[in-house]
Amino acid sequence: MASTAAPERKGFPRLVELINVDKIPKPRDQGAAEVLKMIAFRMNLPLDGLWCAGEYWNLWNKQWNIYDPDAHPMQLKILKSGRPLLEEQWARGISELLLGTAYDGPDVETGNAVPIQDIYKSFSEGAQPFVAVCCACQMLVSYTVLSRGYGMSYVNGVGIDCDGNDGLKVFTSEGGHWDKGGPLRFADAMKASHPLQQGSCYSWVGRDPDGTKQKGSHVVSILRVDTDGKKQAQLFDTGAAQDAPRPAPSCAPKWDYSGNYDNEGSLLVRSFIPGSKTDPKIGGRYGGLGTPAARSDAQLQSGIDRMKKTRPYGLARLFVAKLPFSAKTKKKVRIEEKDLEVPEGLVFMSRLLRMWGAEETANYTIARCQYALRSLPDWNPPETPGTPEQEAKTFRTVAWWVFYSPRGDLAKVLMQEETPRAKRLVDLGPVSVGEPLLVVSSLDNGRTDWTYVRRALAPATIGTIPDWMKALLKEVGPHTVYNPEGVAIPGELDDNG
Repeated sequence: MASTAAPERKGFPRLVELINVDKIPKPRDQGAAEVLKMIAFRMNLPLDGLWCAGEYWNLWNKQWNIYDPDAHPMQLKILKSGRPLLEEQWARGISELLLGTAYDGPDVETGNAVPIQDIYKSFSEGAQPFVAVCCACQMLVSYTVLSRGYGMSYVNGVGIDCDGNDGLKVFTSEGGHWDKGGPLRFADAMKASHPLQQGSCYSWVGRDPDGTKQKGSHVVSILRVDTDGKKQAQLFDTGAAQDAPRPAPSCAPKWDYSGNYDNEGSLLVRSFIPGSKTDPKIGGRYGGLGTPAARSDAQLQSGIDRMKKTRPYGLARLFVAKLPFSAKTKKKVRIEEKDLEVPEGLVFMSRLLRMWGAEETANYTIARCQYALRSLPDWNPPETPGTPEQEAKTFRTVAWWVFYSPRGDLAKVLMQEETPRAKRLVDLGPVSVGEPLLVVSSLDNGRTDWTYVRRALAPATIGTIPDWMKALLKEVGPHTVYNPEGVAIPGELDDNG
């Protein structure tokens, strides 16, 4: 099947956009049980099919395509081979693991129960790897580099930060280099003696007299390099360092600077202003450009394989309601021996869920959970379908994911290698979580959005959590389920996947 769906766009692949442009057919006349079943089914789907569809729809420059354009997208027939295939598989894999993670430190979010280095070690060397669901800039870069098949010794057992990177083994080993004067324009960096490549990183830092990092210190990693045009590269970042930051066209404006995502292509990192060494958005002293040590195809493949079995180190809760939905129209219900009020249209609230299942590839990343809320079924479809514009307004289901980081003793128990990945939260002792990190909502037009994001930087929050949801979360326990219709709950949505 030839790829003739649309004119080719000249740009980089972006999962943040791809999640919301897929033309998912709208199921019709379904009830709560089928909605839950559909969400659980999509959570288990690897995103390979979505990436293949993006190629078929010509959503980016063809140099990054890996599938056969003459085969049906669902056949997933790989055409590319060798290093170009591995590099693109790596970029897609790390994008899925990090997309949507909140800009904060997981050590802080766990109540300082688990040091970030323990999570790095699990990610790069553990038998049951984890990746945090909240990541400040240095964590994004550390994961990006470690995911290419390096162990903790390559980052001195600590990780990559905004400065002090020039002595790390990952930059001093064969093929690696830290250039404190490295070119900021990507066209120049591609021609350097240690050329810009996927996994490279830039840093800026300012420190107070006591050594505390100043606001504006930053480090970013390179996700893709345009080897055809030889002018642009793509960052995985908050958007702060790309030269012309703006949100994905399929996303609401609040995405800009509000979370971690795969940026658009840039000609340079934003720190560069002719005649100036600082930038008002970043502000730190330029620390240089790092090129990681060489990796063989086998080493990079091992990193890709490890990412496929990496679990998000987080917990989630799902809410489902019928439209029309109004928080003002409430009903009284009895939950956990308490008389509570819930919106009339609320039909389901899950217990708190692990973001993974028993199988090693059953890893429910934020990206997968978000994609699972696309184009949810109609509850009461019109008897006579209308125009596409009218059809877009007939959705009768709305859903929300609320994401958390584990805290305290639960965070420690989950990080232990001997804790079976199939063990349910109810069997792991007291459950403690912090405040919600992120809320992802389905939209009436079949797309999704981050409607609440918590950050370590100002503004501390973007968007809001609905008052009815905050009140309910405050009253119910971690294992409470609200299921007034008594519908069957798939294992993935009952912490039993």
